[in-house]
Amino acid sequence: MLCSVHPSRLALLLLVSWLVTGCGELVKNETAGVGTSAGQSRVSGYKVNGSRHDVEIRGVNLLQTSDVALNSPLLALSLKRLAATGATTVALVPFIRQSKPAAEELQLSEAVTDEQLIAGIRQVKKTGLRVIIKPQILLDKGWAGEIKPGSEAGWKRWFESYTGWMLHYAEIAQQEGAEILVMGTELKQTDQRQEWVKLIADVRRVFRGKLTYAAHNPDGVAGYAFWDRLDMIAVTLYPPLGEDVAREDVQRKIVGAVDLLEKHQRGINKDVLIAEIGVPSVAGGQQAPWELPARGVKSDVKMQAVVLDLWLSELKRRDWVRGGLVS
Repeated sequence: MLCSVHPSRLALLLLVSWLVTGCGELVKNETAGVGTSAGQSRVSGYKVNGSRHDVEIRGVNLLQTSDVALNSPLLALSLKRLAATGATTVALVPFIRQSKPAAEELQLSEAVTDEQLIAGIRQVKKTGLRVIIKPQILLDKGWAGEIKPGSEAGWKRWFESYTGWMLHYAEIAQQEGAEILVMGTELKQTDQRQEWVKLIADVRRVFRGKLTYAAHNPDGVAGYAFWDRLDMIAVTLYPPLGEDVAREDVQRKIVGAVDLLEKHQRGINKDVLIAEIGVPSVAGGQQAPWELPARGVKSDVKMQAVVLDLWLSELKRRDWVRGGLVS
């Protein structure tokens, strides 16, 4: 299903196996002796307003699979294990389908039905966790950042179609008591389109929770023009981290990425939600964290644990980070 993926589709690759098999404990064990204590959870807290405490948003992106659907009784077990790590929040991801980057119409994907999404929201809330709804566009070929209708008339039709789907999920989010609605993920070609003004206003009339948009990497935050109309910045963090897996080298690249994000955040002056952060547990996965590894690639869980530890350790030092979602 996730062939030739880019960050917007990688986000959910690692999560279900972690929840169902208890890999959160594996990360604790692997990170012991490489810079964290054996008792540190993969889902970490952050500093807010300069003082360390539990924050609102600390959790994961969750995608159903053929084995564990959002309306399956097995979901309750996964969520119970997640809550035991100290998580507070789950982002549920319904998909909207687009046939190709130049297409002007969007359709409901069969990946998650409304019935499944609503059942998932209710189960998450029953577990005592908070809910983010994060609809994403699933292209038959390509990445959401490549979406670009070929004319102004095409853009008008695309935004009309996209607005209809955002209003649909805004209604579900409002009806079921979600706390945050992410109005788009990595739609790079739309970043300067004025249609966002009306889209945000239309959604606000339906959904009374918090609104945001998930830009791709720090440069995506700089490129998006409508943060003043949203409640917070959101970003997916998948910069390449180089060939060298030495802790010091990876840490240097992560610090550089977070410093750049902070530079853009200061200009916008809003808190930041890390909407996606992760790396595949395969050898070399840190070089292109957004890519689905090929079959047969050697696993490297220790690298994954070290990279996540470095990301979370750096982010929790920044008082403008409101929280984060592991993917």
